[in-house]
Amino acid sequence: MEFDCAHGQITQAITVDKHGNFDVAGTLTREHGGPVLRDETPVASSARYSGHVDGDTLSLTVTLTKEKQEVGTYTLTRGAQPMLTKCR
Repeated sequence: MEFDCAHGQITQAITVDKHGNFDVAGTLTREHGGPVLRDETPVASSARYSGHVDGDTLSLTVTLTKEKQEVGTYTLTRGAQPMLTKCR
């Protein structure tokens, strides 16, 4: 998935429980503005993707696992165009 200044990956199926909740492991790779150096290697951090599905709306919270730091909470709507601005 793409964020403004990061990208994430989930490599397993997301299973939603009977209440519409989910919690799955993945990675988050932070990005930065400006040029990317030739020898620069992006570092993927372990992350948890948790949230709730209610109809066409998905609430998503991304938390870095090791740091136990919440990166952000997002609300996504099926069929809506996101407003994404990559790092500058």
